[in-house]
Amino acid sequence: MVLRIAAAPPFPGLRRFPEGRGFKQWTGDDSKALMKVYLPAIVGYVPPQMVRSIAAFIEFCYLVRQSVIDEDNLVAIEGALAKFHHERVIFEHEGVRPDGFSLPRQHSMVHYRHLIQEFGAPNGLCSSITESKHIKAVKEPWR
Repeated sequence: MVLRIAAAPPFPGLRRFPEGRGFKQWTGDDSKALMKVYLPAIVGYVPPQMVRSIAAFIEFCYLVRQSVIDEDNLVAIEGALAKFHHERVIFEHEGVRPDGFSLPRQHSMVHYRHLIQEFGAPNGLCSSITESKHIKAVKEPWR
């Protein structure tokens, strides 16, 4: 699979990963760029339902990242989320998450519609903001 990621052809706006996914440090920008080449790289290596689950998750991520979200977008967000929840059971069946899902960031996805209606588009808000604040407040002073 790493070779498939590395083999992504050059294309405007598409970041290449010539070394595959072997990073010493990983950033949010790296994750966003990898999302664009990940699905074709995993096809044939994992069950089709797993590919559909990840595709629905990526679709959800792209939809909520828009700067303007209207009612049609909210319906699409709900649809992507429903498909993700429907398809993700494959991770339980295949033993990846045998005890089910209790992941706070995945749980927070169910609240996006209401929060977008209350406060507007998240505009790239990252749920790991507390992690970066923790690094700045706790880890950096010790370096």
